[in-house]
Amino acid sequence: MNETQEYLEIMAGRKRLELEYKTGDVVSGYTAYGLHARIIESLHCGQYIDGWGFLVDREFEDGDIARMKRHYFEWKEIEEMQKALEDAESEHLRKEKEKLLEGVSWVKKENLQLYGGVSYIHTIRIENEEFRLEEKRISGMGRVIVPLYEVAKDILGDSFSECIDDRWYWSYIKEGREEKLLMSGKEERAYLIVYRYGMLV
Repeated sequence: MNETQEYLEIMAGRKRLELEYKTGDVVSGYTAYGLHARIIESLHCGQYIDGWGFLVDREFEDGDIARMKRHYFEWKEIEEMQKALEDAESEHLRKEKEKLLEGVSWVKKENLQLYGGVSYIHTIRIENEEFRLEEKRISGMGRVIVPLYEVAKDILGDSFSECIDDRWYWSYIKEGREEKLLMSGKEERAYLIVYRYGMLV
């Protein structure tokens, strides 16, 4: 019997899969060889382990090909569903990015820091307004995006962003008190461009 005939006989359930119990220092279990291993692997019912061989998943150690095929079709259906969801999400994100960047001028510039790190200056122009934002990493805080313009008069230190109820605000210290200022529509759009598609995402 050649390999093609043997494959067809196994898949039709007329010939049993040949499994053998094998012990090892780290792994023990049923294994298969040659065509039999390739069939089980193609049905996602086992895997090769470096230095040991092919290990059959415990739930398929009885070699029931019908159950293995059912498992494969269930796995394939889930994979196809996940891929469809991922494709839909990718298309949604592509359209979202396209809409966010439509008609926008965006210039990015690397900015070397004294301590050896790197930040990025983003100059974003939307219609007749320009926003300069610095994207950087701060120890203990992680990635931050700060405005390189005064969001309000007499503020102390950098302003940091904060999202409340799906609206973005600048949070800053003024006269010893924490204040929040709602970003304008264009300002929020500029901020979100850097937030979502900046160099340190």
